[in-house]
Amino acid sequence: MDWNNTSGLGTSKERALLAFFTGWKNKVQCMAYSLDRGRSWTKHPMNPILRHADRDPKVFW
Repeated sequence: MDWNNTSGLGTSKERALLAFFTGWKNKVQCMAYSLDRGRSWTKHPMNPILRHADRDPKVFW
């Protein structure tokens, strides 16, 4: 949960729930977010957010 909206993805009504994942094809790092408490997800428009071919990064927010 992005409590302080540091991602800029939240709204005045909903905080953004963030998910980070590794793409299966090129092993790039991607992000998705939800504004409805996880009922639906939107892939970040700048995906991949990291292009390094690596798996399972550690995320510190």
